[in-house]
Amino acid sequence: MATTTTINPDGDAYLQQDQADTAKGGETLLRVGQFSAGNRRHAVLEFDVSAFTAPSDIVEANFTLTQQNSFGSSVRTMKLTRLNQDFTEAETTWNSAATGTVWTGGAGAQGNGEYTEPVYSILVGDDSGNQTVDIKELVVDAIN
Repeated sequence: MATTTTINPDGDAYLQQDQADTAKGGETLLRVGQFSAGNRRHAVLEFDVSAFTAPSDIVEANFTLTQQNSFGSSVRTMKLTRLNQDFTEAETTWNSAATGTVWTGGAGAQGNGEYTEPVYSILVGDDSGNQTVDIKELVVDAIN
């Protein structure tokens, strides 16, 4: 019989371009998308998959982003990928992964996606609605 397991992030934060040195870890909402010129917001999430040891057991892994509010006048594509740099939830900002540690891929962690691994896309902004994508290959890669 199949088992469904829900995994919530162990850490998450959003990175806000117009408040580039302000940490947004621990907020109740992750704000993502283009809010205005010079005001993009990215999100970083940390999931612990160490309890899973058999990648072949993963049938699907659905990532769901629930829209709380509509903001902006257009829908944009957001990429979901593994980060190639660790971050500290309470310290991460648009400019830094942690206090005293800049994002190696540039501000907003834009270049810190591990693009040699599976990459997924979802829509954000305006009235894009809730988005769900099956990120099975990304989870299997993380387990491996």
